[in-house]
Amino acid sequence: MTKKKNLLIVSSRFPFPLEKGDKLRIYHQIKDLSLHFNLYLFSVSEHAVSLEAQNELLKYVDQLHIHNLSVFNKLTQLFTGLFSKKPLQVHYFYNSSGQKKLDTLIKKWDIDAIYCQLIRMSEYVNHYPHYKVLDYMDAFSLGLQRRIESANGIQKPILKLEKNRVEAYQNIQVNKFDKLFIIADKDKQCIEASNSIGLLRNGVDLEFFKPKRTSKIYNIVFVGNMQYHPNVLAAQFLVNEILPLSILKGLDINILIAGANPTKEVQNLASERVEVSGWMDDIREAYWMSDVFVAPLFTGSGLQNKVLEAMACKIPVITTSIVNHSLRAEVNQSISIAENKHDFAQEIIKLLQMPEQEKQQRIDTAYNFVDKTYSWTKNNTVLVETFQNI
Repeated sequence: MTKKKNLLIVSSRFPFPLEKGDKLRIYHQIKDLSLHFNLYLFSVSEHAVSLEAQNELLKYVDQLHIHNLSVFNKLTQLFTGLFSKKPLQVHYFYNSSGQKKLDTLIKKWDIDAIYCQLIRMSEYVNHYPHYKVLDYMDAFSLGLQRRIESANGIQKPILKLEKNRVEAYQNIQVNKFDKLFIIADKDKQCIEASNSIGLLRNGVDLEFFKPKRTSKIYNIVFVGNMQYHPNVLAAQFLVNEILPLSILKGLDINILIAGANPTKEVQNLASERVEVSGWMDDIREAYWMSDVFVAPLFTGSGLQNKVLEAMACKIPVITTSIVNHSLRAEVNQSISIAENKHDFAQEIIKLLQMPEQEKQQRIDTAYNFVDKTYSWTKNNTVLVETFQNI
């Protein structure tokens, strides 16, 4: 019997609970990789990780180590980063004590290959001679460029500096890893030597995210990590730009904004017609209790997991062409597209007033699209085969 390879996974966040897109992605990749390899996890964390979260990962990994970042470490590293050519986010997540610990563990664990999530963690593993795979996930330079376009004041030059550094650094990594992956074609095109980068799409857990007949309490829902800047902008656009439009006033629209860590700006959106829930123990309830999922996302990059989850829960989705460029759902069959506040309002009215049979056909088509295209196990096959073939 062939001995299983020992695979080291390096991540910038502990992969549980699943309140962020990068954590969701690496969690499901770990689940599928664990069927074929002995897994060892090294995670950097800004916060204490509960025993419950650790036990969840220990279902799939043989051993794990969490390297906690102190406030002092982060501030020191960011200051150092001001005089460097590397991205600030690389400095933020890296420190020498973490490197020393990983150097010890990689020998102790007798590692055969390394899987690194995000360029911000590549500094920890660039120098190792092992077979190495990097998951860009998104082209962060693309997301930063979109943020620059809406930034004000001191934010703009800082974002421009980081964007230029990220752009250079993500190109350098092409030559430091044996294999590279990214979620979407549009992100791939932002990186030099993009032909050497493979697509590794996201998925949705259809056994967990599934339709449920329940009372509809909200007309509109938006879900996401509510401290992530593109999500904050989307929530503000939904409440401040779309909701006040006169064509919606007669419908007495109410909105649920759900997701972890809402910023002060998001909390201030709460009103009689807008509920800001914060963390929900079961995020599916947000989808099930709502008529329409509305995601006015004009910045960011990669693939929006929340759109897949809404489709899996069989509620109709309205979003932007930027989001659908990665998703590739059929417009007006699986998804509705809007580019400005007036288009969003029109699509909201259309879906809320759509005959039940037509709406059912729309959500069934969307569900079938997700089922066919966004299976975690199917999409993770390319990752499993990459390590099996070394």
